[in-house]
Amino acid sequence: MSWNELLEKGVAKGILPDSALQLPAPAAVHPWPLVLMSFFGALLAAVPIMAFILVFFGDALMRQGLTAYVVGALLIAGVTATLRQERLPLFMESLSLTFLLAGLGMLYFALERDFDNHVFVPGACIALGLASMVPVRWVQALLATVAAGMFYGVLEFRHEHLSPFGVSFLLTALWLGGLTWQQHLLEHPARTRRAISLEGMLGGWIMLVVAATVITPWSDFLFHERETDLWLWRGLSVIASTAGALWLLFRWPQLRNLAGFGLFAVLTALAAFMPALGLLTLIAIVAMATGRRVQTGVAALGAAIVIGRFYYVLDWDLVTNSQILLAAGIVLAALAWW
Repeated sequence: MSWNELLEKGVAKGILPDSALQLPAPAAVHPWPLVLMSFFGALLAAVPIMAFILVFFGDALMRQGLTAYVVGALLIAGVTATLRQERLPLFMESLSLTFLLAGLGMLYFALERDFDNHVFVPGACIALGLASMVPVRWVQALLATVAAGMFYGVLEFRHEHLSPFGVSFLLTALWLGGLTWQQHLLEHPARTRRAISLEGMLGGWIMLVVAATVITPWSDFLFHERETDLWLWRGLSVIASTAGALWLLFRWPQLRNLAGFGLFAVLTALAAFMPALGLLTLIAIVAMATGRRVQTGVAALGAAIVIGRFYYVLDWDLVTNSQILLAAGIVLAALAWW
């Protein structure tokens, strides 16, 4: 939800005065380039800290026992208490993140050691629980990204027959459910802080879904699955694109014209050939309609990459691929000219 929409809801509910509509959007606490550099610095610093912990505790961490759990839990608890302090300097945030990553790594190591490959679901729950307790927004997004990545980890070790597209659709459905829950929380003034915390978590969650959908090899249809499964994902892709288009047409009546209907028809037709495109179209539409500019841009970029790579997909010959893209381009050009 955008800043203006949040103010309008507050005025409509009688929580804020009418003059609140003139308030400017709050600036970020820290510039994002500085936050990004601090994040990479924290990743690099976590390595020697983990090495020090391993050397200090030695074999006690490697053997079966509670040492790894206790050390990881103490690090996480201390960092969580630190990050809950108000007006924390960026240096302290970055330093805390370093120890938080070390604690999570220690805890995941212990779970992997004792429970083999059953670490992913508990790990996702731990990351989401921490994200709900830490008030720093960029740390919340990072932890939500880790949690979403854990679900993709299940594919590699637990369920060989589970499709990556199935996980992407499931995580997107959970994201949509989270957006709905956020709207419900905003209707109650006492739960506004929780809704704000949820915004950072949802952002990190869906960014990982977009990246996984675009970057991984299976985004190019290189499935090692049955042909019926491939048609299933193509059908779901068309349904996702159609649902997003209908929802946006319902919210924005100004798009109910020839250009709007034609654009969505082209995207839906392309989604029948590119399973990743329908999902990315749905994400981009929802993010755009709810005022999430960064997520909209990332999803749109991902969709452009999927369309651009379609020419080199070997499910059909290159001539067929080029004819499909040429037909879509001609229709879009005609709509723009009209």
